[in-house]
Amino acid sequence: MKPGTRLVCYVMPDGNVLVRAKSKSVLQLAGAVESPVEGATIEDMKAWRRHRA
Repeated sequence: MKPGTRLVCYVMPDGNVLVRAKSKSVLQLAGAVESPVEGATIEDMKAWRRHRA
């Protein structure tokens, strides 16, 4: 750890306290994992809407 490192504390159900160094923000992790699902096309959305109506 370095000076200024942010710590996150968790109180566990058994009473133990878990202290972890927060090393990265969510913004730094963006794009680290690829989505296995492709986005829906507009045609897919229109078909769903027609089906619901």
